[in-house]
Amino acid sequence: MTYFFYLLNVLVVGGLCYLIWQRELASPLKKYLLPALVLKITSGILLGVFYQVYFGGGDIQVFQDQANLVTEYARVSPASYVRLLLTRKFESETLRSALTFYWYSNSYFTIMLLSFLNFLTGGHIFLNGLYFSLFSFWGLYQLVKVLGRLNSMFFLPAVIAFLFFPSVVFWSSGISKEAVYLGSLGWLIAAMLRLVYSLSGRVWLNVLFVLVAGYLLWKIKFYFAILVFALLLAYSAVIFLERRFNIFKSKRNKIILFCLTALIGGVIVSGWQEAIRIDYFIEQLINSNVVLAERSAGKPFVSFPDLQPNLRSIISHSPAAVFHVITRPFIWEGHSFFYLLAGLENLFILLLLFAALFRLFRNGTGWLNLGVVVILIYVVVIAALIGLSTPNIGSLFRYRVAVLPFLVFLLLVVQYKWFGRKLI
Repeated sequence: MTYFFYLLNVLVVGGLCYLIWQRELASPLKKYLLPALVLKITSGILLGVFYQVYFGGGDIQVFQDQANLVTEYARVSPASYVRLLLTRKFESETLRSALTFYWYSNSYFTIMLLSFLNFLTGGHIFLNGLYFSLFSFWGLYQLVKVLGRLNSMFFLPAVIAFLFFPSVVFWSSGISKEAVYLGSLGWLIAAMLRLVYSLSGRVWLNVLFVLVAGYLLWKIKFYFAILVFALLLAYSAVIFLERRFNIFKSKRNKIILFCLTALIGGVIVSGWQEAIRIDYFIEQLINSNVVLAERSAGKPFVSFPDLQPNLRSIISHSPAAVFHVITRPFIWEGHSFFYLLAGLENLFILLLLFAALFRLFRNGTGWLNLGVVVILIYVVVIAALIGLSTPNIGSLFRYRVAVLPFLVFLLLVVQYKWFGRKLI
């Protein structure tokens, strides 16, 4: 049966890739499509091998084993399985007690996704990783296409940042939450920009993409999703008003309106449930920092000895957290080949960052506009959350994939002096 499932899924994925290729024959991205897709799929396989060799399977194997239990339950009781997917209520105490993640969490959601995929893949871990990689790739590919349409000068930076940057490709492949997150985020932003700028006549299809991608984003990383929703909705509102009222054509007025709209939206959303309230959020962030710091004994990690469970302390430590997310590990940290590669990539990012700061110091802030503000807010806030909650350097390097492609895109754009043109 193993050979059957591999043959079946190779044919399915091959067919999907062929359809994608045929659809993109007239696209300027066509020459990048096949290399980027092969790189993504290969990275997904290598990620699975990496976890098997260095961690004995790690989280990936745990998720797959748990998903296999749920799939077996579905074969015994299909109706109960459907109700479990829809309501998250366990009718089987045996299944509930067998699952490590049996309450709402992104790990639970990942297990449910895998349990559904198992019907197609036979529960083979590398085949499931293949579909995760394909989803991640296609979402980011759509974002690159839209950015290229908005301004052709964004084309190459977007290709490099979202499709070929090493750690972005590797850590957003295979069975990982990051693959679902970045794929969903790419789909969501691409569909929203198509709607805002009327880039597609199929409005209903893009609305559907927004709803589905937004749902996946919320399920896989809902703290990040809150910020993303606030930024995208505020941005869309400003663009809508700019086209109808002259007062909002001023760059300053657009930025002020955007910030106020995003802030109001964030306050409204924060009252939806307990997990979003600021006191609960800070408590969970501090707990995550403490637990992961204890597990990082003997390994490179970031220390915040004065970090306190209050908003003032969180804000005061955020600049350092952002710095660590962008720059760690340094090239001299750690003693493994993995840390060496990570350090080399970070050295490249540092060079890009210094070059960007030099250009900004020389040319002033005339380049600042709404699109830049949106990206900067996203990068800084999410990087701060990652840095404060994840002291382990290895995990930090993996989790930062949520912001890394956007940061690299912005830094590459600066190098080519393109801020004089309209940025999304």
